[in-house]
Amino acid sequence: MKITPDTWNDILTLMACVLLADETVLENEVLCFQKNAHLLAHEMKQDIGMNDALLRQWFELKRETIVQSMIGEKADNFIMNIALSLEDFPAKKSLLKALINISASDADLHKSEIDILNLAAAYWGLPPVNRYRS
Repeated sequence: MKITPDTWNDILTLMACVLLADETVLENEVLCFQKNAHLLAHEMKQDIGMNDALLRQWFELKRETIVQSMIGEKADNFIMNIALSLEDFPAKKSLLKALINISASDADLHKSEIDILNLAAAYWGLPPVNRYRS
């Protein structure tokens, strides 16, 4: 299955949501975001079309828009819409694992991160995430 640029954008946006959920962005989280984007692309036998520098640039360009979309009551609808747009994505389990990896990369599973993971898992028919599982 060919993954479209719009689908990659949704995947990266969801990954960035987890990265931004606890309102603290550490360098190791950004590196984990980059690594997991590449791992997911490799698993899908796809070219994401971005190296690490471009992934970082994408994140920095989208960061404020994503943060604004995750304020208050808008947050659940924003996450839900992304999760629904990825409903036909064939590697949802791998994407959820990437989200878990990003969430755990700062050694602190924040409630807001777990909420995003569980919302996506629920829409994809996957079991809830209660703690880090590798």
